[in-house]
Amino acid sequence: YERRDLSQHNSEAAPYGALALKATSDLSRPAACPSSARVTAMTNDKSALRTEIRGWSTGGSTAGHLGAAWAWHLVSPEWAGIWGGKAPAPYNDGRTQKYVILMTDGIYNTVGGTSNGDYGSTATQSQDYAQATCSAMKSKGIVVFTIGFQAPGAAKTGLRSCASDSSKFYDANDADMLKSAFKAIATEISN
Repeated sequence: YERRDLSQHNSEAAPYGALALKATSDLSRPAACPSSARVTAMTNDKSALRTEIRGWSTGGSTAGHLGAAWAWHLVSPEWAGIWGGKAPAPYNDGRTQKYVILMTDGIYNTVGGTSNGDYGSTATQSQDYAQATCSAMKSKGIVVFTIGFQAPGAAKTGLRSCASDSSKFYDANDADMLKSAFKAIATEISN
């Protein structure tokens, strides 16, 4: 988990302090980030991205609000210099449009490494934090696309609300629909 106070859940404030971005193996938490957790800087290197993605595995629970926050941090000018590579452009510079794509099953159920089920209080809290983050991103002019991959009904509602508008939400139930969603988003962005 990210070492930030939960009051910063919808903030783009850059990290601070020596431990700000370190993962922990705090055994008092039921679900902790692996010590090898890292972010891949923005790149056009498809081979490097494919290699990175092939190394991922599934499992565990979902702190969806953190996924939304990290997506925002990747495009935020406040985080310039954190990731390496080219710094994110400023907001509203007249030349750049920022986009975030969130693809998930939409079942956000974990906060602070703790989950009490898909419909418990941590699920409600994670969903509320994610919605606040989506609203904050949109207020900065970021266009938010969401893709629900095999998402149940309630999760689709949350993802549709997170998207910049209903046309920016995609419902994908299989690999072909997922590819079609990404292709449609890429076409809209390139236009």
